[in-house]
Amino acid sequence: MAGTGPVSVAEVEGVKALRMPCNFCGTKIERASWDRKVQLDLAACRGLEFKVFCRDASPVSYFSLFFQSGGKDDA
Repeated sequence: MAGTGPVSVAEVEGVKALRMPCNFCGTKIERASWDRKVQLDLAACRGLEFKVFCRDASPVSYFSLFFQSGGKDDA
């Protein structure tokens, strides 16, 4: 998505985390997004847990996470 800042690695209270900047102030972007292609076998998983730290969530109305399972390039 145009205007979205790049993801970087940060450390929060001694724990490594992904920094995903959402800079809406003074920009024309309305939302931020990042894509990451990975190959994971989650068949045995019972769930996923994400910890989100956001110092100021006031400009954010919601967070969404999308997974794509399989596809035409899978063999």
